[in-house]
Amino acid sequence: MHIPVTAPSPFLRFLLLMAARKRLVISMVLLTAVLTAVYSLLMNKTYESRAVISPPSGGTGMLAGLLGGLPMGDMLGDLTGQGLEGAGGEYFVALLGSRQVHEELIRTFNLRAHYNMEDAKIEDVLKLVGRKVMAELDFESGMIVLTVHDKDPVMAFKLAQWLIQRLESLNLELKTRKARNNRDFAEMEVRLIRGEVDSLERAMLVFQKSSRVLEPESQGQAILGKYAEIKAREAILELELRMARQNYGPAHPNVQQAEQALSTIRAQLKESWERGDSDLFLAINELPSATMEYLRFKRELEIANRKLLFMLPQLEQAKLDEVNDNPVLEVLDPPVLAEKKLKPRRTVMVLAAALVAFLLSSVLVLFLDRREQDPEFAAHLDELARSLWPRRKGA
Repeated sequence: MHIPVTAPSPFLRFLLLMAARKRLVISMVLLTAVLTAVYSLLMNKTYESRAVISPPSGGTGMLAGLLGGLPMGDMLGDLTGQGLEGAGGEYFVALLGSRQVHEELIRTFNLRAHYNMEDAKIEDVLKLVGRKVMAELDFESGMIVLTVHDKDPVMAFKLAQWLIQRLESLNLELKTRKARNNRDFAEMEVRLIRGEVDSLERAMLVFQKSSRVLEPESQGQAILGKYAEIKAREAILELELRMARQNYGPAHPNVQQAEQALSTIRAQLKESWERGDSDLFLAINELPSATMEYLRFKRELEIANRKLLFMLPQLEQAKLDEVNDNPVLEVLDPPVLAEKKLKPRRTVMVLAAALVAFLLSSVLVLFLDRREQDPEFAAHLDELARSLWPRRKGA
């Protein structure tokens, strides 16, 4: 019985080709793995020192006081990015990554010599420090993660410790400077407002003396009441005069007496209307304008007093903030001396290099097989080789 022979599948054929050239494949993989292992032994080791810092979760300060005293102060605080709970984590991350801190770090630990960059530009040294010192904010927890990489585990530990201490001291310096500026601002505002209050009080006193307005509402009631009494007296005297004229002749003493009394009361009414008197104090025709002027003075004085009452607590708070030097950072995970290197990861490097070598050897095996099985392909390769590397004449 004849059994037909089928061609092997592509995968089986690939395995057969690899088995046929197993020495080549094994040699390439082993050589690459050995060279990678030797290279990893010669590479500089990298150690990591890591710390987790909790930024302040509460605080008062002058900005909080100013916003807290206003309607929707909480919302305004959120819009400023500060809130009423102190600086956020982004603020401290920015401090850790600032040029000032990195330059101080370079000078303090002589990192130019440590990195063999004595003759390099400061920008190049700063770039290297920026790659080795990293501060990130975990938005979910709100924590600041500080990591320092260095070839020396002791140096990485010292750099992380110094950065935490400098972050605390620099934050206190900036906070004190800000509090001092706030205190100067509050003191200046309080002086200006007090001057405004004093000026308004003097102007109001001068106005009251000249206008004789003491309290418009009660004084106006008294003035109008007195004026009503005089007007009523005038009306009664007019009735008496008409009765006297009806009963007596024009030259009768009763008529003349009634005319005299009416003339006197009318003169008193005119005096009260135009100039006032010792009893009424204020002329009635001046009452509306004088009242409006008094109310304007009173309104401006009340506004100035409210501003003063608002700024005085802010001034006291700014003075307290200026002398407050309590730490605001809490180090949850302090940096520790690394016992294991972070890089190079020798096992990973060797395995990755071996895998790459295997893939390259597979490509080479397929290439050699194609060259052997396809004469036309081999001829094209020979022609390409001659065009790239022409032989010398006579060789």
